[in-house]
Amino acid sequence: MKELSLPASRKDTGWLRAGDLVFLTGEVVTARDQAHLRLAELLRKGKDPPLNLKDGALYHCGPLAKREGREWRILSAGPTT
Repeated sequence: MKELSLPASRKDTGWLRAGDLVFLTGEVVTARDQAHLRLAELLRKGKDPPLNLKDGALYHCGPLAKREGREWRILSAGPTT
């Protein structure tokens, strides 16, 4: 397995190939369909996203969450199509 620390530039990731298994260290942002649409719309309007995505990892992910009082607890998360 290969290792990669985030944030990582294109120079840091140029060796990656489709199908590689990679152990990531650092912050990974998760988002689903609506979040991707909102980010694309902000970029089209020339506005900055609400978080810094530069050199980061964005995981298209569908979480299974449970509300516990006023907070949400993530039980599992997996890729979606």
